[in-house]
Amino acid sequence: MKKILLLIIPIIYTSALYSQQIIIRLAEPAPDSISQFYDKGYDIAAYRPGEYLDLVVSEADLTRLRSQGYDFNIYVTEAEMAANLVAERDIPGYRTYAIALAELQQMEIDHPGICKLYNLGNSRGKEYFNAGNNNYINYQHDIWALKLSSNVDNDEDKPAVFYMGAHHAREPLSTEVTFYVLNHLLQNYGVDPDITNSINSKEIWFIPIVNPDGHKIVLDQVDVWWRKNIRDNNNNGQLTLASGGSYPDGVDPNRNYGWEWGGQGSSGSTTSQAYRGPSAFSEPEVDAMKDLIATRHFVAGITYHTYSELVLWPYGYVNNAVAPDAIALAELGTAMAATIPRLGSGYYTPQPSWALYAAAGVTDDYAYGQHGIFCYTIELATQFIPPASQVVQVCEDNLEAALILLNRIDYSTLTGHVTDAVTGDPLVAEVFVEGIDNTGLYREPYRSNVDFGRYYRMLPEGDYTVTFSSLGYFDQTFSNVNIYNLGQTVLHAALQPQEQVSVSGIVTNAMSGIPVVGATIEVSGSGLDPVFSDINGSYMLENFYEGTYNFKITAPYCIALFQEVVISAENIIFNFTLEKAGNESFESGDFNPGWTFTGNTPWLISETVSWDGNNSAESGEIDHNQVSSMIFEMETTEEGTISFYRKVSSEADYDFLRFYINDVLQDQWSGNQDWQEYSYTVNPGLNGFRWTYLKDGSVSTGSDRAWVDFIRFPLPENLLYEPPLIRNIQNIVLNEGNLVCYDATETITISDFVVSPGGAANVIAGINVILQPGTAAQEGSYFSVRISDIFCSQPESMLASEIAVVPEQSANDTDEMFFRIFPNPTSGRLTLEYIGNSDPSQKQIEIFNMMGEMLFQLNLTGKRMHEIDMSAFPNGIYLFKVMKDASLGFEKVIKY
Repeated sequence: MKKILLLIIPIIYTSALYSQQIIIRLAEPAPDSISQFYDKGYDIAAYRPGEYLDLVVSEADLTRLRSQGYDFNIYVTEAEMAANLVAERDIPGYRTYAIALAELQQMEIDHPGICKLYNLGNSRGKEYFNAGNNNYINYQHDIWALKLSSNVDNDEDKPAVFYMGAHHAREPLSTEVTFYVLNHLLQNYGVDPDITNSINSKEIWFIPIVNPDGHKIVLDQVDVWWRKNIRDNNNNGQLTLASGGSYPDGVDPNRNYGWEWGGQGSSGSTTSQAYRGPSAFSEPEVDAMKDLIATRHFVAGITYHTYSELVLWPYGYVNNAVAPDAIALAELGTAMAATIPRLGSGYYTPQPSWALYAAAGVTDDYAYGQHGIFCYTIELATQFIPPASQVVQVCEDNLEAALILLNRIDYSTLTGHVTDAVTGDPLVAEVFVEGIDNTGLYREPYRSNVDFGRYYRMLPEGDYTVTFSSLGYFDQTFSNVNIYNLGQTVLHAALQPQEQVSVSGIVTNAMSGIPVVGATIEVSGSGLDPVFSDINGSYMLENFYEGTYNFKITAPYCIALFQEVVISAENIIFNFTLEKAGNESFESGDFNPGWTFTGNTPWLISETVSWDGNNSAESGEIDHNQVSSMIFEMETTEEGTISFYRKVSSEADYDFLRFYINDVLQDQWSGNQDWQEYSYTVNPGLNGFRWTYLKDGSVSTGSDRAWVDFIRFPLPENLLYEPPLIRNIQNIVLNEGNLVCYDATETITISDFVVSPGGAANVIAGINVILQPGTAAQEGSYFSVRISDIFCSQPESMLASEIAVVPEQSANDTDEMFFRIFPNPTSGRLTLEYIGNSDPSQKQIEIFNMMGEMLFQLNLTGKRMHEIDMSAFPNGIYLFKVMKDASLGFEKVIKY
């Protein structure tokens, strides 16, 4: 058990102090405490490292925490939260949605030259009502934004800044600060020259209530703890309120953004206050913010939250994250924090978001990662809902920071236009700054905007090398570009157009060299639609330009291929080879093609821990707050199943092995858990499978590792055929070397050769042999494998079924052996899998050609899955003989 040393004298809890939930404060929390409670699903109210950790808890939570030895202080009760919503005498309270909308509409009327109100879309409740559900009649809300700028009706060549409030319902103070900044700017336009200049030279956007449905629940005191929107997760057609700290309905809007959606600090449980939703941007409120951000040239923004008195900046989705613009982000964040006094003493604490706790799917990470916006979260005050007497003070205290962000683009900024050198038309171009954009975690490249070719780069002071690049144009590089803190540096680029070229090539099967038909070739950043390989495996991309591109080539049941390609006038032919996907048992001693790795250290092959054979995949050695991930991508055409065995030896409830499909968490395990198989449904399309081992902030237990073995990927039945058990078959025959389907109810007539019982295969031309049910199988039978011209993208060409033969059982012989071999036909490499219930350690495979010559032997030696390379042999039929041992002979025959 992890224990946090807190108060010397615990405060006695009495049920009369609150109704349903309260906030408790753990003083001087240990560094790893935040991850402990987050991983256990607690509702984190606020956190200041080294000072306090506040949790929203129910009575059951209180009892549990006390029984575990935690000491805490009751910080805020539900009654106090509700009381703080009520306006005090001569002091205005918190704005309702109706009051906020009326005020915005009046601003547009009073200031028509500089104010324009936009309806960004419907709330979740309004969507339900519009669909005919009257249970949501009181939640017909829109998401409103007010644009503040001169010539406000026009879209001009101006940088944009935003201020957002009320992502989280129980944080109405964020709406009040947003309105305070807006009113201050309106009141001082034409009075204060700096503010007047800012409104004239910029677009300033205010979205006071991002989550109006949840905001109403709190302001109406239906539930003052409500955090989410009102998505109907349980599909009962009505709003389901919380019970005992469980929230069946709603999605956390600030876990629903698309950058690294589904990761740490979010929950896949619908009842969690941090539920991330079924997919990124699944919620209309968040989708409205996405559309607004995409359609304006935003350079900076603030999203206000409560509480903790912090200024946070990207990244926050993973611990120890470093953004490419880390220095400039920190400089601005620190400057803002230094102007915001805490309610006690000192000033707000500036820090990157991950230093508070890792949280994925948040506004800041998306705005920065996708669009390069310097986006900040300011955690206001010391409560979710401070008393009305504190509201004005908090708003006043945050005004200067808002103005600092508003004016940041006026200094230490590189700006200019990118145009076509021939026509003068504006261009969308990447603006790459050496020493900034090639550092830190990935961010989408900065680009000039489509309407004006304008770009903005807020940078630390210094000299830089800047390169402008656009598809179809030659790059242009400038050296010794000076950035200074007294103004902007203006640098225009005029790019020379390139000649167009056509790119072509062939896609083939990696093992056989046979063309792959219908492979999809996509090129990121090219602006071209995907193309498909023809019957010869050929493809062509026309109207192409020189440059470096990332190609992605996929085909059903093949491993997705990602390859960087440099295209020039002399270099336009690119051939690609695809590996067929197969099941994985890691017995080759290395990772097969298709595996990639992310995190702090890659996975490795273990030769000491395994479920099948000698090897397994083992997570890499990582430290606290680190991760180790392995990833496999493949395409399927139909619904299937992936299964694998896993083993974990870690600190229970804190260090986890997690499994994701397309970045959606499917399952997690911790503690000491021995090998066990798990399976999951996989939808058609390109699928990414990720196994991640991650650690919290302290303590290591056991081996501090996770292992994965015997992975069965979602391959169709004609690739992985589960054979029927048929006991009475006399011989195995083929028809002119072609594959046939077998139906146990029919007689099959086949010619060309016969496998003699007890002996090797002999070619006997012109002899017809009838295969009938009847006589018991005899020792010496075989199963066959055909090497043929097979396309990854045409699994339907695998026509054969499987015939299994076992000896008659004696009274003392109850062991049944099952094998399957796939893919069959094969283009070269195939997999033999033992799926019986006995130890395969004494089994042996002998492989013959059709002349009866034994090519090689394979001892199973306890392994259940074996890869066999047949690529060196010509197309044809090959016979595999399964032996239990020299005295007992065969256990099974398989024929395709």
